[in-house]
Amino acid sequence: RGAFGTVSIVEDKISHLTWACKVVNKTKGSVSSFEQLQQEINIMKQLDHPYIVKLHEVYETPKKIYIIMENYDGGELVSKIREKSYCSEEDVRIIITRLADAVAYLHELGIVHRDLKPENILLSTEDPEDMYNIKVMDFGLATCKDSSTMIENICGTPFYMAPEVVDNLGYSQQCDIWSIGIMMYLLLVGYKKECEVLLHQMITNGKIEFPDEYFKNISVGAKNLVENLLKFDPAQRITAKEILRHPWINGVENGVSTNTTVFDLMKSYKAEKRLKVIKLL
Repeated sequence: RGAFGTVSIVEDKISHLTWACKVVNKTKGSVSSFEQLQQEINIMKQLDHPYIVKLHEVYETPKKIYIIMENYDGGELVSKIREKSYCSEEDVRIIITRLADAVAYLHELGIVHRDLKPENILLSTEDPEDMYNIKVMDFGLATCKDSSTMIENICGTPFYMAPEVVDNLGYSQQCDIWSIGIMMYLLLVGYKKECEVLLHQMITNGKIEFPDEYFKNISVGAKNLVENLLKFDPAQRITAKEILRHPWINGVENGVSTNTTVFDLMKSYKAEKRLKVIKLL
């Protein structure tokens, strides 16, 4: 049961295939929540990606809307990780690569998920040998935007919300990148409860660190990617496409990003201007 409806498993009487069915009562909730539901459906109709939940059918009656989606019986990602109490760096690489690929696809379409968290990532068991066949789900808070506008309303799950969202400064698709960073940090330490508390304190203090107690055996490249994901300034945060080009993602354990942000270019330009002035003097 979620904020906008209930989800149950249903079976097609003819094919005997099982599906996930989200049922929303149209007589409950505000006009704005109904409009958000319509947007969720419209967004899902556009999507066709191997790591995103697929919409099958939508049925509507005078009182209810039934959203039929593919059913994935591997459970939530966070449950899998906590059950194992460990996630190898290679496992994390697979998860983050696939998640970044899905998010890059969404951002290319102008879609911002706004509620990325491990509870919204399901696992498919279609291939028994593929332990982390992830499926991004729950587009209930997703929105569409063009490249020239900022989003202003605050929504999402607080712990995974980017600083600019929390501070109500207006935000872009880069809020999704911050959420990926939170997940990657915690995946690298097996989603330990004490690390969640520690990370929350770091965010409050405005500085992300990697205590040896938990990160002693984590590669330089993995930590570098986390640093690039968890930049407090969204203008310095790498994009989903840039995640896929990061050396660590491509197998270079100690590879670090040489990504040049707009901010870096501005600093370089100002430094060059100062140098020219000195030469003139």
